[in-house]
Amino acid sequence: MSKSFSFDKEQWFDVTLYLDEAEIVADVWLDEIESRISSLHLDFVKETFLRAGLRAYRLTYGKKVSAKEVYIKAGYSKSTFHRMFDTFPAYQLKLYHFIADMAVDIYADYLERKERTPEEFCRFTRDCIYSSHLAAPKSIVADVYRINSPITPERFHPYVPKTSEVMYEYIRQRRDLGYREFSKDGLTEVIRTLDYDILFSKVNDCGFFPNIEQANRLERMLLAYIT
Repeated sequence: MSKSFSFDKEQWFDVTLYLDEAEIVADVWLDEIESRISSLHLDFVKETFLRAGLRAYRLTYGKKVSAKEVYIKAGYSKSTFHRMFDTFPAYQLKLYHFIADMAVDIYADYLERKERTPEEFCRFTRDCIYSSHLAAPKSIVADVYRINSPITPERFHPYVPKTSEVMYEYIRQRRDLGYREFSKDGLTEVIRTLDYDILFSKVNDCGFFPNIEQANRLERMLLAYIT
């Protein structure tokens, strides 16, 4: 049974109140993602394997999942799985990228539903973006990063430019609310810096994720740049 809760998605929820309840936050995001998959019109077999992976990781939050669990849940054979994704590490990376890409789309959707001052924008971004990172357990991200190494942060997190594009276009149309002029490239570097901070706190043994200071740093740095 889902542990997700109801909240105003135009406002999102205060992520700092749920740092110790990451599984509940993950359910919120997986509910959102699963509700939108059919609208993407993906190849049926690919969609089935992605759904199976989401279900498998949802049932075992923070624990390893095997290729066998995925293709059994999908209702396909081992050979079909490997024909579609080659290796299990390749599948894990594909699923991780899919979740991250969908998270950006969801962020963009709810962001656009309301006019926000810079302060409101940065608080919403902190809560929505940081909570999306909570949805991917540190142990799983570290494992996917390790088994796909060598891999650059840019290739591991290719969604950064898309995230900055969403932010830039939202702000560009609302300069009169108190946003300053800045370049999209400059914003991308800010987002990349914040993303690196979160990524390396997940993949390094000494990293501490999640933590309230990291979440608040995302908000502070973004506000300092856009105002």
